Amino acid sequence: MSSRFICASFIAVSLSLGTAPVAYAQAQSGTSSVAHLDASLLAFAAKWNLDERDFQVLYDEDLLAKAGGAIKYQEFVAAADANDPVAALLAGICAAYGKGRPKSNQDAVAFYRRANRVPFPYAMVNLGGHLGYGIGTRRDLREAMNLYRRAAEAGNGFAMAEMGSHYITGIGVTKNVATGISWLEKAVVAGSPSGMVMLGGLYNSGAHVAKDHSKAMQYYRMGEAIGDDTSILRIGTMFLFGEGVPRNETEGARLILRAANSEDPYAMITYGSHLIYGDGIAKDVAKGVEWIKRAADLNSEFAQITYANMLIDGRNVPKNIAEGIRILTGLVNENDSEAMCALGNIYEFNSDVPKDIPAAVGLYRRAAELDDWEGIENLARVNAGGIGMAKNPREAVRLYNRAIDIGSTSAMTSLGLLHLVGKGVPKNEAEAVRLIRRAADLGSTEAMVLLAQLYEAGDGVPKSDVEAARLYQNAIRYYHDDAKAQYGMMLIEGRGVEANIEEGKRLIIEAANNDSTIGMLSYGVMLASGQHGITKNEAEAASWYKKASDLDDYTARTLYALVLLEGRGVTKNETEALRLLAEAAQKEDVIAQHVYGNMLLEGTAVPKDEREGVRLIKASADNGYAAAKFDYAVFLLEGMVGVRVDKIAGLALLREAADAEEPNAMATLAMRILDGDGVKQSTETAMELLVKSAQAESILGMYFLGSVYLTGEAGDDKFQEGLSLMKAVAHDQGNLGVEARKILNQVAGIRCRQIDGQWICDEI
Repeated sequence: MSSRFICASFIAVSLSLGTAPVAYAQAQSGTSSVAHLDASLLAFAAKWNLDERDFQVLYDEDLLAKAGGAIKYQEFVAAADANDPVAALLAGICAAYGKGRPKSNQDAVAFYRRANRVPFPYAMVNLGGHLGYGIGTRRDLREAMNLYRRAAEAGNGFAMAEMGSHYITGIGVTKNVATGISWLEKAVVAGSPSGMVMLGGLYNSGAHVAKDHSKAMQYYRMGEAIGDDTSILRIGTMFLFGEGVPRNETEGARLILRAANSEDPYAMITYGSHLIYGDGIAKDVAKGVEWIKRAADLNSEFAQITYANMLIDGRNVPKNIAEGIRILTGLVNENDSEAMCALGNIYEFNSDVPKDIPAAVGLYRRAAELDDWEGIENLARVNAGGIGMAKNPREAVRLYNRAIDIGSTSAMTSLGLLHLVGKGVPKNEAEAVRLIRRAADLGSTEAMVLLAQLYEAGDGVPKSDVEAARLYQNAIRYYHDDAKAQYGMMLIEGRGVEANIEEGKRLIIEAANNDSTIGMLSYGVMLASGQHGITKNEAEAASWYKKASDLDDYTARTLYALVLLEGRGVTKNETEALRLLAEAAQKEDVIAQHVYGNMLLEGTAVPKDEREGVRLIKASADNGYAAAKFDYAVFLLEGMVGVRVDKIAGLALLREAADAEEPNAMATLAMRILDGDGVKQSTETAMELLVKSAQAESILGMYFLGSVYLTGEAGDDKFQEGLSLMKAVAHDQGNLGVEARKILNQVAGIRCRQIDGQWICDEI
């Protein structure tokens, strides 16, 4: 069975749904069944030192090794020419993995078709994998499912696992979780290691059932007993992080190394990554890189692409762009669609390589023509953004849906985002959340993080810091450094979890050091403000913003532009700041659009251009940024250049911003509610909003709340609190500060004077 195909399936399934341990009990009781092969097939198998059980428990490369290895490739071909189906299968494996000959997925497909001239379940599964994923042939999911079903009905456990995976994920068949689970249980009973890993993964993730690490361990142990490297790797990970067993980093590292020593590429990359980042294993970057390089040398496409990207980015290895591009180009020439996407991303995004958008789009198109979901998704993205072509949101949506049909979780997430903001599709928060949740349930860490952010904001889902924290924790289990940074902030603030400032800081700093731009930004903000026991250091904060900006994080680019504009921690450079802001705004960073739009509106450091300023603020609002929604709501309510007054639309947008807890929006809406201005009057609701706005340290919120307290509308006992709020506002250098100083003098005889640029207010 092609491990790359079954791997893709169990990653999806193992993060989806749960099942009862019936299969485990049956397998343990000795009732496991084995597919009965035709006598002629058994005779051919015996010629290559293989037996019936091998086709149930051995993945491709293990099967090849037992049959004599790649050194026998020419013998396999000669025997295949003499109508030996087992030899044809083995020759196909050599072609698929580049063993004993140059790699060629097209040749592999041709050999597998020859092997299937007689009913041969194992060869059916391999051919189904190529057809189902469009590797070396045009994608034909219907034929792939037909082959899986025939092989499964003939008793092949790998095929049963594929059937289970497809029914649970709804790829190629109508989704039916119960049927999928039934097939997985049959796979375990048949002795399939892939079925064992999948069922173990179901219990380990607990995405839709009560998490049960002990049951997960039972299935992984079954796989370990038959020498399955993935099962050994999973057990090692459980020990490494103390999941359902006492944490034992020594035992965890030993097991992961054991799997890696079996030359399983995924285990090798996993072990290498643990070494590079020091996740539960003593950090050793050089050894980690060596393991990933070894996996690449075994012709693992995933490892080769990983290593090529490391060379191009200079991540943990000396930068060697030429060598990285050479590796990717070689894979592209072998018609590897994943490499096409990786090389396209280099030409589109990498600042050290001459930008070549037509070449990037051409590579995405080639990959899409091979039915590669990543290629289809990249093509959707460039259509949506008008990159190298005219914007075509409708085509982008069509392509995203096509990628989703293939099973792309990132396409689900991307289309969910379009529904969230109403780009190319009607705005539909319920559909957005459904797509993002589906991707998260299928194991997408990006979707887990995005869904957590929605729960934090209460955007399309009921606000729940507890659920957000759970999702971040789940993503952290799969080494998502942005999730570490987000969860770190929740620990610091005690939101959704018990407060633990030191652990929160540790996670944020670790994420920043692992190139998480969210970690860099979070740490930079803490350094800039001197919060949470971190010594204030604006220069170091600016360096983190710049580092994240250099990684093409446009929010970081915006923050770095602002410190350059103000000269905080860096030499003031207005020209560079404006260039960075304009660039980030062009890339649709909502904060940049909002900031640069206001600068254009007011003529601050740039020539005044009210129409362009309004356009950028509206774009930021349309992209969901609450502060921009507030500004544009004011334009609709009061009028602005190029904006016709529309009080109904303005109030609706103001409420959207207030619902997102934008402090100025809450304050403004509160005053309208207090006065019954276009909305239902409610003193109680207005006061709740004003208090929340003031607590968020909104100058506008403090001013309005202070005014209400001073006028006695909230009761005489609030007068002193009103004075305190007005004194805080008096420090503001803007118009509200001027008004607050006047009020203090009028109502309490408090005089404010400026000393060294600061306003000091004293009672006379």
